[in-house]
Amino acid sequence: MTRLIIGLLLCVLGPAWAKNTYIVTVPRQIRAGSTADIYIAPINPIERRANVVVILLDKDNTTLATKRESIYSLRQPAVVKINVPDTIPAGHDYKMKVKVSGGLSFDKTVTRIRATTKATSIFIQTDKAIYKPGDLVQFRVVGTNSRLKVLKDPLTIYIQDPKR
Repeated sequence: MTRLIIGLLLCVLGPAWAKNTYIVTVPRQIRAGSTADIYIAPINPIERRANVVVILLDKDNTTLATKRESIYSLRQPAVVKINVPDTIPAGHDYKMKVKVSGGLSFDKTVTRIRATTKATSIFIQTDKAIYKPGDLVQFRVVGTNSRLKVLKDPLTIYIQDPKR
């Protein structure tokens, strides 16, 4: 109960204490070969141009990707997209550093970002939503790679009776 009251007080009183700062959200999980969205919003709208630098680092502080962007006005939240390299291995050893300057300054490093890889997806399409006993079941199966391109390799499909 105490945590709830403290949380509500911080939500209500937080903007009053933090008039000149940003709220920045960074994903906890990123996928190799995709983009990661970083959301930036000022507590109070800013009319001046803001420069944003987002850096993806590994555990040894080696830069893996960098995104620099100028946002002409932060009257509403902005999104900065950083490309995550295809070559990063899965794991928890990544950091993302976000720097915002112009009007207000913000510099924060987020640690323990998890990287995942996605190899394939399987999509199964049937001709009806509900079947009755004795109905003919027609289906199509499509395999895709991580970029949702259709795989040309043959798939082996096993169908089992759930009652056996």
